[in-house]
Amino acid sequence: MLRQQQDEAYLASLRADQEKDRKKREEEEQLRLEEEKVRQTALAEERRRRVSLVFYKNVVVHDALHTETSHGEFFR
Repeated sequence: MLRQQQDEAYLASLRADQEKDRKKREEEEQLRLEEEKVRQTALAEERRRRVSLVFYKNVVVHDALHTETSHGEFFR
């Protein structure tokens, strides 16, 4: 009888440890996913800024080229 109680207690403890490990892995995965989302958002924002900057530079150059006078001077 005592041996059976010890076995049951051991199995209950083992199950509890396994459940703790499972929860810990789930929490770590959730944290990893959240960090990846933050990283991807930052990368997307950086790409958006770069595209905006290139677009702005192209507009400025385009405007400068079209503001030349017939003498080749720029309006100021």
